[in-house]
Amino acid sequence: MKNQLLLPCLVYGLSGGLVYLNPAEPFNLYLEVGFVAGLFVASPFVFHLNSAELQICQVLTFTS
Repeated sequence: MKNQLLLPCLVYGLSGGLVYLNPAEPFNLYLEVGFVAGLFVASPFVFHLNSAELQICQVLTFTS
């Protein structure tokens, strides 16, 4: 199946890899992928901190 899809690309001289139209695009791609991966990895910690801060605020409002 993969060979059937790549065959027209090879006929017209295309290698089938990523095509960058700007020299900075590979760098921007690495930044974007890293940013999204960082958000994904950090999200449990951020949500946990927000829930802990919410509990602290609720305790402070009930005691005063």
